[in-house]
Amino acid sequence: VSLDGITEDIAGVQDYIDIHVTPALAGAVGDINALEATQFTQGDELERLKQGVDEGHQKSDQLRVELDDTTGIAMANRAKNSEQDGRLDAVEAAQGSGPDGNFAELDKTNTFTDVNTFTARTVLNNQLTFQSETDSVRLYMKNKTGDTNFTLFPNGSINTKSHINFSPTGKDTFAERYSSYIRVDSPDGWSSSDGDFGFYIDISRANSQQNRFVVGGRAGREKAFEVYDDGQGRARVYGNFVADNKITTKTLIVDDEAAIKNAEFTGTCDVSNASHTNNCALPKSYFTNILKEFNGQFRSIYINHGTNGTSDPPIQIKASSSAGNLIELKNASGSARFGINVHNSHMYGGTSASPWMPSSDHHFAVKKYVDREVEKAIKVQGGPGGMWFKYGGQTSEPGQGEFGLDNNELFIDCTNDEGVTWHEGGTQTSLVKIWSHCTIYALNNSGTYTIDRMYQLEEFMIRTRNNRKQLRFGKIYQKFGSGLPTAGKRYLITCGGFF
Repeated sequence: VSLDGITEDIAGVQDYIDIHVTPALAGAVGDINALEATQFTQGDELERLKQGVDEGHQKSDQLRVELDDTTGIAMANRAKNSEQDGRLDAVEAAQGSGPDGNFAELDKTNTFTDVNTFTARTVLNNQLTFQSETDSVRLYMKNKTGDTNFTLFPNGSINTKSHINFSPTGKDTFAERYSSYIRVDSPDGWSSSDGDFGFYIDISRANSQQNRFVVGGRAGREKAFEVYDDGQGRARVYGNFVADNKITTKTLIVDDEAAIKNAEFTGTCDVSNASHTNNCALPKSYFTNILKEFNGQFRSIYINHGTNGTSDPPIQIKASSSAGNLIELKNASGSARFGINVHNSHMYGGTSASPWMPSSDHHFAVKKYVDREVEKAIKVQGGPGGMWFKYGGQTSEPGQGEFGLDNNELFIDCTNDEGVTWHEGGTQTSLVKIWSHCTIYALNNSGTYTIDRMYQLEEFMIRTRNNRKQLRFGKIYQKFGSGLPTAGKRYLITCGGFF
């Protein structure tokens, strides 16, 4: 306790007397002297001044009373100050300390080592340092009823029963609008190999999921987001959750509805327990009755009509107004080789140039095969002998089932146009002389034959070209007919001594 305050009070009383009381008394005395000097010449004014003098005397008496009261208070305070001075000296002497012990001194640095109670407002114009010799010593903030609502621990911990308000510094920039924040600096000497660090919120007390971290919403909404632990960590958003990038999770459960624009599944997508609508993904079991799986993929179609639970045909195709094929099979090169065309009422195999030719009793027969068989029947019934070949044009290397003319020579393939190989034996390396002839017939639409041309043959050989055996006639002389045969047309050929 300082004595300087009481001394200052006494000095203030003396200043008041010097400034107000003494001049007032001097003024009153001056007024009286002036009135007495002019009392014989100013009768009426004298009475007025006498009244003023009386009032001045009354005011002077009042001021003297006030001065006596103030002086009495000052003297009492001086006595109290002296008493406290003695008590302070006695306490400090008993403690063996100087004037800087457990008592505050005005305008000085004070160190408190004992319990101190401040009953009035305390203003600190400089820093305030609390130093504890043990971690158990702490700073308490109590309310008017003595309840502790705030505790500051020497290790930096804070306990509070109320809230903390942050006020942004401004509204113009992001830094101003978000100037209120909590930051965690890295530990001294930290590196990434030391592991993570940061701001930790402990919701483990009471060992209950009811202990939660909650972010409140607007319009009186108590919760907008919360985190809790019911045996495993959980987070809940009371509204919409927006992520600008990926969301990684081991299990995703949607209780009501999910709208996904683009989705990529790299693991199992199980929809077997879903209620399947027209817009719903179907489970794998929906397809195993009609598709066969190989190496984790459906690669072939298999339908067991006896177990599909319906009398409908296993495959039904309803045509549209388009005239295209309803079924089409392609070879390895992507070219169509089998098709069914409902609109044009036909089914085909192969191509028009190379149709499929049956070679077994259970093979389908195409039109070309049937036509040739009819031709054979006609031939057997009285037509000329020979074999059928297609004219391949002016070439020395005709294809399978073809014949060609080139530079006064005739070339015939050793397999006819019906697919029959009529020579599979040896070959020759040079032409040899013969004397023979060759007749070429054309079949008319009426089923009759016409000699198209005839050749005299004087040389021949059997050779191999492009892995095919061919009959080559050199020195041929045309004895009948003119021009050339029609390319791509079938002709019946007889050749003396050969076929």
